[in-house]
Amino acid sequence: MEKRDKIDHGYNIEIISCPSCLEESAKVVSHILDIPYYDDFAMINIACDKCGYRTSDFMNTKSKDPIKMEYNVENINDETTKIVRSSQGIVRIPELGISIEPNGDGSTWIRNIEGILEDIKQKLMVSKRHAENSDEKRKVKSRLKLLKSLQKFERKFTIVVEDPSGNSIILPAVVENLVSLI
Repeated sequence: MEKRDKIDHGYNIEIISCPSCLEESAKVVSHILDIPYYDDFAMINIACDKCGYRTSDFMNTKSKDPIKMEYNVENINDETTKIVRSSQGIVRIPELGISIEPNGDGSTWIRNIEGILEDIKQKLMVSKRHAENSDEKRKVKSRLKLLKSLQKFERKFTIVVEDPSGNSIILPAVVENLVSLI
């Protein structure tokens, strides 16, 4: 690491060898976030100006125990619940038969329930367009119909987050609806 600067708001910037092109042109920006339930939760972004490589991750720098949490979504009051999914986290909505699993690119995200449901909707629309037969298309349409009722909070549903690294979390709108399963 050649250069390390401390800038406003507690962000650290370092220049490193890019994991993709190996040039000394990747900028690492890290920042300790103030997130409830975590002592030191870090956000890390890497971006290379030369080859365009980009990745980001979130990690709890103190707790590394695996987690499994379940949030019971009951009504519109739950829509502000946030899910922080690390690059190793899995998010499931059992009622939809949907799992959002790591895809190997180190992608992490923070989304509220509305954002997760909208993401699922977009992916289901793509699946519907690419369905190979009418049975497959019918199954996707059925999931879309159920998803629509979940988006309107007409039905209760569950969001399960599992992460062997312990770096994902559910930030509940209603604390009583959150259950730790590990």
